[in-house]
Amino acid sequence: DGGEYKQKLHEYANSHALDKWIHWIPKLDFALLPAIYKGASLFIFPSRGEGFGIPVLEAQAVGIPVITSNCSSLKEVGGLAAALIDPTNAAELRQTIERILTDTELARIMVERGKQNLSKFDRKTATEKVLSLYQSTIALNS
Repeated sequence: DGGEYKQKLHEYANSHALDKWIHWIPKLDFALLPAIYKGASLFIFPSRGEGFGIPVLEAQAVGIPVITSNCSSLKEVGGLAAALIDPTNAAELRQTIERILTDTELARIMVERGKQNLSKFDRKTATEKVLSLYQSTIALNS
């Protein structure tokens, strides 16, 4: 349910008159996520610590530009397709949002690169890479 952190977000949004810009989505069936993503002009994921970053790939899969953090696993997951920002720098985030929303060619390129980026995470490709790593390790130890 978000607990204390969610409450802090709501308080911040209220105190800075941001509620009219924020859509708080309650618990959602995962099957509806693609529709939510497709309705967006841009996906912003400025996390400071992420285990992997599946939402970045989900957004790229439906064809929307992505802004994410230049730290943790997100820079690798987003690849060359995502705009990488310092998640603690609000001015940089604002400038990046404005740039992508006003430059349709940049947004188009990001979407195309996002589709290419997804191929790195294809099951078959990932399995082949892991198998190759194992085989090269076995060869080195033989």
